[in-house]
Amino acid sequence: ALDQGFKDSKQDVLQTVSESTTDVVLLQSIDDSDLHIAWSVAPNASYTNQTGFQTITQSSTTSGHIVTRPTGQVPGAAVRFSVELKAGTKTEIVIHNDDVVSIGSRASFQQSLTDTWQTVVWEYGPTSTDRFSLYFGLADYQYTQSPGTYYLRNLRATQPDGIVVNFSQDVAITGQ
Repeated sequence: ALDQGFKDSKQDVLQTVSESTTDVVLLQSIDDSDLHIAWSVAPNASYTNQTGFQTITQSSTTSGHIVTRPTGQVPGAAVRFSVELKAGTKTEIVIHNDDVVSIGSRASFQQSLTDTWQTVVWEYGPTSTDRFSLYFGLADYQYTQSPGTYYLRNLRATQPDGIVVNFSQDVAITGQ
């Protein structure tokens, strides 16, 4: 039996439901602690771990990129990226994502670089696989690259942890 006070306070309409979620970290460098990303490099690229950042060098306009391909993302969900970049002798860098499987899933943009650290944030996806590629300095059909150096730190790739459910009809909740 229900308490009479509870019966009198019953609401016929659910007003608000909120739930806090956290992001799942897929990839992260902690450069202040010298935990850097171990990049795969094209023949005309290199990286050097410094205290607090990485120096990236491209010596070619066509194949001077670095890439990493982490796994573990949830297929069908977007991946959020953030990284701090700073110019060396380069004034721009192409950032490229793909889902490793489908060439139609690629997305690229060109980011201007400055003499001070700047945070760049973007989102990629959703993809159909549990992995993605992240390239810095990849020349593609849309962008070219100049040789030179730039600096990278505090790279982070995350996905939301939790499922979002949208109700488009009335919801009936029954029970005692």
